[in-house]
Amino acid sequence: MLGEQGDNRKPRRLIVTVHGIRTFGQWQERLEHLAKAALGDDQIKVINYKYGYYSVIGFIIPFFRWLVVREFRNELIKLSADEPWSRIDLIGHSFGTHIIAWGVDGLPSISNIQIHTIILAGSVLRADFPWRDMMRGPGKRVKRVANDCGSKDAVLLLSQFFILFTGMAGRTGFSGATSDAFRNRYSVFGHGGYFQDKGGKDTDDYMKEHWLPLLQRDGPVPEFDERTLGALEGIIIFFANNSEPLKATLYITPFVAGLLYVYGLYVTADIERNKAVIERNHALISQSRSLADLAQQNIDKGDFQTAMLLGLEALPDKRSDDEIARTRPYWPSAEVSLASARRRPGTEVKILQGHKDSVWSAAYSPDGRRIVSASADGTARIWDADTGRVIGNLEGHDAEVTWAAFSHDGRRIVTGSYDKTARIWDAQTLREIGQLPGHSAGLTSASFSPDDSQILTTSWEGTARLWDAETGLAVATFKQSYDLNHAAFSSDGRRIVTVSWDKTGRVWDTKSGQGVCDIKGHDDFVASAAFSPDDQRIATASGDGTVMIWDAKTCARIGAPFKGHEGAVRTAVFSRDGHRILTASGDKTARLWNVETHQSIAVFAGHEQPVVGAAFSPDGRHILTASWDHTARVWDGNAEPMVKSLVGHKEPVHGAAFTPDGRRVVTGAEDKTARLWDAETGDPVGSPLEGHTGPVRSVAFSPNGHRVVTGSMDTTARLWDVETGQFIRSFTGHAATIWGVAFSPDSRRIVTASEDQTARVWDAETAKVVSELFGHRETVFGARFSPDGRRVVTASGDTTVRFWNPETGELLGQLPRGHSAKVYSAEFSLDGRRIATAAADKTVRVWDAETYTLIGKPLHHNDFVMSAVFSPDGRQILTGSLDKTARLWDVEPAEVSDELRRLEFAEPIGEFKSGEAVWSAAFSADGHRVVTASADHLARIWQVSARGQELVDQVKSSLLRCLTPAQRESFYLLPEPPSWCFQMDKWPYAAEAIVRSEDYKPPR
Repeated sequence: MLGEQGDNRKPRRLIVTVHGIRTFGQWQERLEHLAKAALGDDQIKVINYKYGYYSVIGFIIPFFRWLVVREFRNELIKLSADEPWSRIDLIGHSFGTHIIAWGVDGLPSISNIQIHTIILAGSVLRADFPWRDMMRGPGKRVKRVANDCGSKDAVLLLSQFFILFTGMAGRTGFSGATSDAFRNRYSVFGHGGYFQDKGGKDTDDYMKEHWLPLLQRDGPVPEFDERTLGALEGIIIFFANNSEPLKATLYITPFVAGLLYVYGLYVTADIERNKAVIERNHALISQSRSLADLAQQNIDKGDFQTAMLLGLEALPDKRSDDEIARTRPYWPSAEVSLASARRRPGTEVKILQGHKDSVWSAAYSPDGRRIVSASADGTARIWDADTGRVIGNLEGHDAEVTWAAFSHDGRRIVTGSYDKTARIWDAQTLREIGQLPGHSAGLTSASFSPDDSQILTTSWEGTARLWDAETGLAVATFKQSYDLNHAAFSSDGRRIVTVSWDKTGRVWDTKSGQGVCDIKGHDDFVASAAFSPDDQRIATASGDGTVMIWDAKTCARIGAPFKGHEGAVRTAVFSRDGHRILTASGDKTARLWNVETHQSIAVFAGHEQPVVGAAFSPDGRHILTASWDHTARVWDGNAEPMVKSLVGHKEPVHGAAFTPDGRRVVTGAEDKTARLWDAETGDPVGSPLEGHTGPVRSVAFSPNGHRVVTGSMDTTARLWDVETGQFIRSFTGHAATIWGVAFSPDSRRIVTASEDQTARVWDAETAKVVSELFGHRETVFGARFSPDGRRVVTASGDTTVRFWNPETGELLGQLPRGHSAKVYSAEFSLDGRRIATAAADKTVRVWDAETYTLIGKPLHHNDFVMSAVFSPDGRQILTGSLDKTARLWDVEPAEVSDELRRLEFAEPIGEFKSGEAVWSAAFSADGHRVVTASADHLARIWQVSARGQELVDQVKSSLLRCLTPAQRESFYLLPEPPSWCFQMDKWPYAAEAIVRSEDYKPPR
């Protein structure tokens, strides 16, 4: 603030003093006394400007300095407007010089304030401060400036070197020309020498000698210079005058350091975050690999539904609410398992919920439109087989209902109960129309005879009884030594088979009531029995975990037991064609078996409690199961829903290919024939192409689809008409087996590869040799034209792959040695840019067709790889191997994790398993299907599964359930299921589907 001193008379002169950061003994007041004594108290007014304690921190920051300067300027303007001063003098020390100089410099142009004399002491101003702009010209404001300097002022060195936009004009003076009105004056002392002696005591001598004369007189500013400049002082001045970069560095450095520190924190955090992501992804990939292995194990066991659920857990789901599920790294084998499981049976179609206790049995109506279930809750229920909705209840029994079955005409239903009765119901009205009382213990089964005239029941009392279905009278009784579990009719109704807790069964003649033969061999109770459709065999299910097949006439066991269940087998029934057996077990699963091979075809897993009943739908497409978990379930029973088997060859199939339009398939086999097939139905088209005298090793369609060429061990190739199946002409000349055949893109040429170590190019119309490709030292297994027809590539047992001019036979080039064993196949991509080679070293390699350089990692099988072809879009490769699989690979994977990069071999993205070695595999023209040729005498047409999110979405929508809590625990998964289980209302996470443990009631 400006503080006023003196009396009330109007002075004519104004003197304003401004102190520095340190006041040095109240020099302002001392100077005021000196001035008033010299000039007269009534002639002057002294204003000592005080801005209070101003810290060094405030001085360092330019914005705070600007605030102090602005306040001083405003006070000066106000004061000058209050009185008509005849002269205004300003005196400042240290930081006060900065306030005065910039305060005057910033005065408004319209202001008429004139400064007579400015005295600066120990100034912190820069040497280039623009005084001369204020001392001359039309804007002249200042008349005289005296800049008093201390040549040993160390404080100003700090200002010069460290304080932004300040300097040490109070030590070295202002630069530029001086005059009588503008002088730099030098003394030899420090920052306080103007007010103190050398001992540090206050003194007014300097102010009296040098400042009072300037205030008293109006002449030139006296000049003096007491310095003796040496080299050191010159160096200090030089560096001080060029210190601005240092000051900028000092000011910027903290900010830069701060930014670097913050950036360092960010980088460190980012590194840690990336490290955490890498560790997280590594853990997730390890989990995905483990889950993919578990999925494959379940596929091997036939439990395809659990395999699909595990595959879903192992793959990213971009639609999930869970971040881990969305961002989980992709692992190819998980997708392979998911797609492979999806091609198999075992998918739940419906869950029939509503019973309040265990479901003991379930059966279809003859037309397949309805289902009847029997439950320990004392009721039987009728369900709509298409919708899964309840049609009605059969109520009347006084105890658990253990069995329910439709009559063969579908008009009636029979139920058996622990209340010792069987009851007959009208299948349309659901009204009771009869009872069969007479047993002395609970009933375990009840069924109609094939002609519906009789009903067969079994009871814990150890008897089976035949009843007249119309009168309800007992017709016959069959007594076995122990409690009976089940009885079944033969298809002609002339025999029945009964099974018992005593580990045996017995076949009876229904007319005579006499036993035919006894079934013995199980190690535990026999739960059920069924005749084969031709009545030649009987299947029995036992508590020993096995199913056995018996001769229906002699009761001699046929073959080895069916093993695979891990609990008691409760049911075993034949399919209508007799080729399959369906079983239900206490291990909570049902299984489908191949009768001839005894192999498990499918596992139906999902029930929470033992499965005690199972049945085929009339059309064989669905499986029905009954369980103690209070539900019955409907499953997809198609053995291979996404596969068509081409059955007809009697020997291993070596070659297979689609027509360009994808409507037909040609196959060639060791039975010396080639066959044409309808690709949609899998049915043969026309008669076999017969004429070769040796096995057919290779087949190929012409690009227009009108011709088929076949190559054989009889050393010839043959051309056939696709529409008529007629032989057209033969290509003879090779001295050994022809292993490979192919058409040129224009269909005018055919190339053959032979065991005679040559390949030959033929005119397709004349069967004349166009060129012979000599040079290989072993069998030439494959030969193909490039897409432009200008090259032929050959693959040989001498481990080489060579390129030829098909017209001249000239050798054009050879791939570097990449394979370590026989090369069986070499194929161009459809754009001609790449080549895939397959070899006996169990690998496929991809090459640049122009530079002959390798691309990517090898593709690996577990045995010799016999073929490798590109998909039509060139993005995938299909391989066939003696390891019984065809595999699908990404040529250029979109997602490659660090774990994948570290692998020696690429990972497949799809797999198609055959019963024996796969000799060849080919894509359809649209890439949606593949055909494989196998040593198991079959060719198979497979649907190529969707990829990525599309596959995940398809599987999620097709499944009726998720992994149960118990399954999640057994697979070491988090208890919380994926969000889609709730969102899509999947069992057992849909509220109405949950079976509470306290509701569970074990059956007797």
